[in-house]
Amino acid sequence: MADDYRYHIDHHGSLVRPPELLAARAAGDAGRLAAAEEQAVVAALHIQRRLGLSAVGDGQFRREHFESVVYDHVDGFQPASGPPPLADAAGIPPARRRAAPDRPQPRERLASAEATTVLAHVQRPVFVALPAPGYLAAAGAALAGTDALDTMRARGAALAAILRTEIEALARDGVSYVPLVNPLYPPLLTVAGRERLAAGFDVPAALSALLDCSRTACSARPPSAGPGNCSPGPG
Repeated sequence: MADDYRYHIDHHGSLVRPPELLAARAAGDAGRLAAAEEQAVVAALHIQRRLGLSAVGDGQFRREHFESVVYDHVDGFQPASGPPPLADAAGIPPARRRAAPDRPQPRERLASAEATTVLAHVQRPVFVALPAPGYLAAAGAALAGTDALDTMRARGAALAAILRTEIEALARDGVSYVPLVNPLYPPLLTVAGRERLAAGFDVPAALSALLDCSRTACSARPPSAGPGNCSPGPG
């Protein structure tokens, strides 16, 4: 009997770190870590190519964690203070939470190193996932009351401008897709997630603010930026 099933395999970001990469990161040797990252990325690309994935990425092997692509290259983030309700509901580990600054200052490109090796080794569409600006603004915020939401929205807009610049640069590099990933959507969009939020939490207002920040990051891409596509990605 013929097998008429067709499967689509895809992924949108982080892959499991190989033991050699984890050991190199724990050793704290920059040279060893850079070599281990390069080796792990190339190996992951070969696997993705054999699987026939329609778009490939570097597995985020150059990041300590998902958000560090921003934290490592933008000044002003501080340790989160107080209980961030959305981060708690989404299960974001405390080590990955930061309080966003009012005026974030990028020191350099965010993800150019992640794209370079991938673009050099594969002849198919490349994606680089970035944290959504609203997520970065809300993950370490208390979000209690209208003023807090307004502050989060303003900080998210400032981060959206930085991410928009990076998205345009990635498109010029040749990256085809840039999903903006927001792990805070599940607690806002699911029954189980909302049950973990405090009574009276303004879900529609928080969701609207997060979406507005992503729209700002994806807006007004000039035609010269190249073939890239930006979209508010999944949580």
